[in-house]
Amino acid sequence: MRTACVTDGLALQFCPYQDKDIARSACSQNGRALRFVSPELKANRSIILAACARFGRALEFLEPPLKNDRTIALVAVSNDGKF
Repeated sequence: MRTACVTDGLALQFCPYQDKDIARSACSQNGRALRFVSPELKANRSIILAACARFGRALEFLEPPLKNDRTIALVAVSNDGKF
């Protein structure tokens, strides 16, 4: 499954088991994959930063406290230029 997620991050939605490495690989390949990250991993900063670096609008998949994090917001804006 890891190979599929590295090749196409959106394959994460079909992954029955997720760990930090699989989720980070998927989000590094396609920031939109953050939508499919399990709730317990969605608070992991390295996964969030990987997604926002690839797709700044991945912020829409975060809970409000994380959307307001300065570092995360700067990474997202530097990628997309807007929210």
